[in-house]
Amino acid sequence: NRVTYNLSYTGTSGNFSLGGASTFAKQGDGVITPKDVTVTIKGPLTKVYDATANTIGAAKNATTGAAVVTADDLVTFVGLVAGDGATNATTATFDNKNVGTNKTVTYDIKLDTTSAGNYNLKYDGAAITAPISTNDNTITKRKVDVTFDPVTKPYDGTAANNTIAPKVSANDAGVLALDSSGNVSGTTITGLTGVTSQYGTLSGGTFTPNPNAGAKTVRYYGVGTAMGTTFGANNYDFKVKDGTGTINKANINTSDIIFATTGAHKVYDGTKTVKYNGSSASNDVKNYITTATANLGGGHTADLRGDLVIDEKETKYVSADAGTNIRVKYKFRLNNSNIEISGKNEFEMPDSGTIDRRVLNLDLAQKTGIDKIYDANANLVDTNARHYDKFVDDDALGNVTYAAGATNDNK
Repeated sequence: NRVTYNLSYTGTSGNFSLGGASTFAKQGDGVITPKDVTVTIKGPLTKVYDATANTIGAAKNATTGAAVVTADDLVTFVGLVAGDGATNATTATFDNKNVGTNKTVTYDIKLDTTSAGNYNLKYDGAAITAPISTNDNTITKRKVDVTFDPVTKPYDGTAANNTIAPKVSANDAGVLALDSSGNVSGTTITGLTGVTSQYGTLSGGTFTPNPNAGAKTVRYYGVGTAMGTTFGANNYDFKVKDGTGTINKANINTSDIIFATTGAHKVYDGTKTVKYNGSSASNDVKNYITTATANLGGGHTADLRGDLVIDEKETKYVSADAGTNIRVKYKFRLNNSNIEISGKNEFEMPDSGTIDRRVLNLDLAQKTGIDKIYDANANLVDTNARHYDKFVDDDALGNVTYAAGATNDNK
């Protein structure tokens, strides 16, 4: 370095003269040696897994809990000249990003390039000539809460939930994306395999799948395992929470119902009423129904046989006369908490049935003394008057004749 010397003198000498000047400047060479500075690493570091090996902005001092925000939070310099503008430019990195204890952190201890030549940095009494490592550092697992938006579906007879979209916080999503960006979309986790979910009820900590319409707890299975496989189970602690959901009533048209019966069957009784073993009660007549299946879509069906309430008056044959393959109209309403009929809850289903001829076993209540005055015919009546009291089994169309028209006793 060049050194400027500013010289001055006082007094006089009889031996020389400086031309009247009392001060003057002269230059020469000089040396400034670097100042020794003692460096101390502040302490072991710890951080929560963030998918990087970074320390600044990520780690904390394990002893004090102070966040590592700048290089000054990593090391201290003792011996810097105040006001010379020297700044700490130290960096430090973990040996890798993964969770573990006794991890190595490597410090590249330095000052800014302008000031670096002015100081001799020493660590443990020796000049720093290479990065310094410590092995008492820790990276802990990242705890990730996994939640789900409310879901909904129409009743389909199953408890299955097919809408599985795990969500995490924005901070967690940022870290997860560093491990597998293809499985993170915003704050939603995508592309997981082996995950399932069910609607159900929660009571006393016990979850029971429930396929019925209504508000439900929704449980998700295999999500934590799948996320561990995708993002690294050793670095995360996934806490998967139950969600909520609603199963809405299925809305169907009558055309969605497949209907069949064994065929109504009764003995002629002069009415169109459908009867089962002589009873027209709804629960009895329903015994004819073999199929009442609702198509709920998606390959799902529901058996409605137990939910049909028969209109006893309007469920009838189209004819009261005896015969086979008589059209039968079944009229219902649906009493089901999971399914509703589109429009008015009344519908009809056709089928066929049989009315057997009624067998009449006739006998005369008056078997003797059925006399009349000869009238040249075998009819058992005289003009319009009956000559018998009644048939045992009434029938308005009943008719009886004599075997022959000739006069004779004991006919």
